[in-house]
Amino acid sequence: MAVARAPRVSAEALAGTTRQRYFIAGMDCPTEEGLLRKQLQGKDGVVALEFDLINRLLDVHHRLPDDAPLRAAIAAAGMSPQAIDTA
Repeated sequence: MAVARAPRVSAEALAGTTRQRYFIAGMDCPTEEGLLRKQLQGKDGVVALEFDLINRLLDVHHRLPDDAPLRAAIAAAGMSPQAIDTA
């Protein structure tokens, strides 16, 4: 699986986070990845992003009470997130 994680985040930093996985039909190239990074990276509570462009999956590691702000940020980038897994 081709996964991009930036910046590299240690296992310690991910401890205690929730991983929310989204299927995003319109995300299939680095341009869309860049748009999503702009919307999500650095937002309060967002710890790490992992992109699997081949399978159109985005994992967001976060410390938020729910994923509403994440879905709103993805929608602001012009894409429709479908939550498929939480861990």
